[in-house]
Amino acid sequence: MLTEYVGELVGIPKDQKEWSWRLRHGAKYGSRARRRVRPQFPFNLPEGVAVDQATDTVYVANNANGDAPASVSVINGATCNGTHRSGCSQAPAVAPAGRAAFGVAVDQAAHKVIVASFSDSSVTLINAATCHATHTAGCGRTPAKKPRGSGAFWVAVNAPAGTAYVSNFNDSSLSVISTGR
Repeated sequence: MLTEYVGELVGIPKDQKEWSWRLRHGAKYGSRARRRVRPQFPFNLPEGVAVDQATDTVYVANNANGDAPASVSVINGATCNGTHRSGCSQAPAVAPAGRAAFGVAVDQAAHKVIVASFSDSSVTLINAATCHATHTAGCGRTPAKKPRGSGAFWVAVNAPAGTAYVSNFNDSSLSVISTGR
């Protein structure tokens, strides 16, 4: 199982068939003792992670190496966490994103998941009210996509202001986006 023990992610081979974890239990921390585990989720170069605490949903931005449209895995945090692992082997819902998704953040007040995509310099706004851990019907819908500065990379949210900030790597700029409240 993916979450069979607490560990630190050491590296992910390009073929995504196995993950290496450095053990914290059963071996001295920092030692070379490792255990291989198979990923249970269809990640494709995961980059960013954000949690919607209101719905207990974990959103993972899958980069797809910029060669294919990226996606966001929608994981039920209530059934896949450090204490409960029953949902960790279930395939998550997947929402589309731009090319080479990197940063992801959640605006809980606006019910939006904001995803910054590097290759097509876009920001995707996923409706978290219809795409979350226990309600995935809206995950397959094409979300709103807004073009932004060159090389959209990381994203942060100021929920009280209803604003997302996206750093643009290639042109050293910052995009300011309304999250729609």
